[in-house]
Amino acid sequence: MSLQKSFAQNGRRPMYRSYVYRNLHANCWSVRRRGKVVDLPQRICLKDCRFLVGKKGREKVLKEKRKNVHAGVSGFTLPEIPCHLNGPESGMWGWKQVFYNPYERGYFFDSEGNQVKESRYAWFNFNLQAAQVWIVT
Repeated sequence: MSLQKSFAQNGRRPMYRSYVYRNLHANCWSVRRRGKVVDLPQRICLKDCRFLVGKKGREKVLKEKRKNVHAGVSGFTLPEIPCHLNGPESGMWGWKQVFYNPYERGYFFDSEGNQVKESRYAWFNFNLQAAQVWIVT
């Protein structure tokens, strides 16, 4: 993972890119930063996102028919959804749900089947029903 830096809004505290993926053993997300898992949240918001799938990891899943961590989203962690976006429940700002299934496709896709490589914001929500990822492009 690269150590790309950005500066927080105050311009002083460096912010590092985080990698978020579904935790396969707990009902939550895992947030990895600079090579270490730093958080296990139910919800998290990222900015300037890239949707990444490891080719070799996916091939291993297809071969062994067993899940492993090989796909996730890289971005800058925000403390909450920016208030001007209102969240996916509002139906405003063009939020779209994103999916990943290694047995179906080798990339993240939206409900219309379009490949998703990046987004301006991503909202991750883990509830009793499902793990959900929503984006604004």
